[in-house]
Amino acid sequence: MESTLSEIIRAFNHIVRDIFIYLTSGIVVLMNILVIDYFYYEQSLYKTIDSKFLIFVSLISCYVIGHICMAFYYLLLELTGFNRIMQKCKKINTEEEKLLPNQYSKNIQLYIHFVERYDNLTLMRWNLSSAFFINFITTLIYTNFIQSYWQISLLKFLFLVFSILMYLLYLETEKDYINRINLIKNIKH
Repeated sequence: MESTLSEIIRAFNHIVRDIFIYLTSGIVVLMNILVIDYFYYEQSLYKTIDSKFLIFVSLISCYVIGHICMAFYYLLLELTGFNRIMQKCKKINTEEEKLLPNQYSKNIQLYIHFVERYDNLTLMRWNLSSAFFINFITTLIYTNFIQSYWQISLLKFLFLVFSILMYLLYLETEKDYINRINLIKNIKH
């Protein structure tokens, strides 16, 4: 009975993590699409997805869009080296993360705390930053070809600000994560 309960809790944690990381950022991108639809196309897309079946399809699409957001940022920041440059500027030493498997094997509660708290929080902030940046690019490109409403211009500015803020929060979370790893390493030795 206890093993069944622990498996259910593990599955629930996995589902909740995916909702926080992927579905939330996909919903942010979908909301931008619906805002553009509202101002320029008289809610034609919203009227189309207003049925119960298409709402379920929209949620699945949001989950997929969340994965696309993460892939986009990976291509943009990791492959260009921008993320490593920012980590060096913030004095984040990611080499310390190699100590984690050894530390976690000694104390499973540390594993639960760090993975469920910091890793998920870091990924969520990274992905939300990506979603806001994608929205910024989308509205920037879109408003270059079509008349811009002041509401869309305000949203465009807010998307850029939120993207930068979420990225900075991601870096701070990563820095705090590494500092806590060093603290644990120093306590153990």
